[in-house]
Amino acid sequence: MSLSPETRLYIRELASHGLTPTAIASQTGFDLDLVLRAVASPEYMRALQRRGYGEHVIARMLGVPVFAVKGALKKLKDSGARKKK
Repeated sequence: MSLSPETRLYIRELASHGLTPTAIASQTGFDLDLVLRAVASPEYMRALQRRGYGEHVIARMLGVPVFAVKGALKKLKDSGARKKK
């Protein structure tokens, strides 16, 4: 099962207000794995970083470990570098 773009946006909005992925899953009734995929996407992390949030703050906001944020941002950066060639 996948989430629609509108649902992803709604979940990200809830996360931006400080709700943890577990709280979002229990309130919305979505599976925790789907919520984590929607909230912790590399693109969303990059958008938060562009707004001025650091990696540690992003990790705390999303309820994921810092190494997951660093890895996702590095992976996104590496994939973007390959596309430009």
